[in-house]
Amino acid sequence: MVFSDESLISFSSFIKNIIRSICLIQLNKYDHNGNNSGTGFFVEISIPSRELPLKGLMTNNHVLNERALKPNSIINIYFPDNNNKHYSISINEEDFVFTSELIDVTFIELNDEMIEKIDPYFLKPSSEETEINESVIIFQFPKKIFSMAHGNITSSHSFNFHHKVSTDEGSSGAPLLNSNFKVVGVHKFSISNGNIETGVNIAVKFSEIEFAIGIVYYSKFIYGNKRTRKSVRPLLDTEIEILNEYGLELGISSKEKKNLKKKKISLREIKIIEKSLFRCDLFGNSLLFYRTNYAWYITILSKDNNISIYSLDNLKKLDWSPIIPNTNELDKNILSKINENEYILITWLKLTELRYL
Repeated sequence: MVFSDESLISFSSFIKNIIRSICLIQLNKYDHNGNNSGTGFFVEISIPSRELPLKGLMTNNHVLNERALKPNSIINIYFPDNNNKHYSISINEEDFVFTSELIDVTFIELNDEMIEKIDPYFLKPSSEETEINESVIIFQFPKKIFSMAHGNITSSHSFNFHHKVSTDEGSSGAPLLNSNFKVVGVHKFSISNGNIETGVNIAVKFSEIEFAIGIVYYSKFIYGNKRTRKSVRPLLDTEIEILNEYGLELGISSKEKKNLKKKKISLREIKIIEKSLFRCDLFGNSLLFYRTNYAWYITILSKDNNISIYSLDNLKKLDWSPIIPNTNELDKNILSKINENEYILITWLKLTELRYL
């Protein structure tokens, strides 16, 4: 076997870099599973350019959501080499911050002063397409213990990878690294199905994260920094009326809202779903649309792509495709299944760009 120069790295250098790139994020509150920590990592993204990349901390939205990203908030992190020493990352109004509950990602830019203080090592995204069965490694903090696990990508669904790498509570937000130690995804959660062998782990593709950050980074010059660190704004009644004219209706009924409350879904989450989720059943297919702070997403409900409860955890599992403004791009699977009226609706949403987000 011949290794590329890129993959040849001394073990001591590798360990030195890893222990300054992966961190434990300590949370102030416990989640519904009784967990109060997550994994984060430092990454460099070539936006706006390779010469002037964004450098920051990345994790899941369900680890650090919009409530944790308000100006003057403090995020405490710990590196593997010193669990007793914590670093505090202060959220301000100037630095770029992005979060999305649908793809389940949060990114916090670090300014030069913070980088000098923390002295992290920034991982880099992979520039190569990730293949099915490709080998991946995850460095993580399951149950607050720094660990490494190896496995592989098993399948690709929409903006998600399914993978077979051992994880546990606290692993959320850990990077998936390929054989060149480049980031290909971010671990989100596991679906156990009551059986470890048949269960599956879900990670968001890093290419989808770069797509999202690319849109909101440039839109901040028009809309400012506040929009990128929040879920979408509530639409005005007049805006909803226009969406109704094109066949879009609010996505959850009062009955479905009651079901969410019975499942003990938080009021905050219900409010996000209420303003973000739309549906269209007028033209033959059962279509769901989701408003994010950077793009509309669409999915066609079917026997194999369906959920009974419209919680965020369930919505994340559907096969979504982004409706990309000012392009002709759309998932071929979507185009092959929609009819003319539905195509007109999608084309109109493209033309609206960020107007209804």
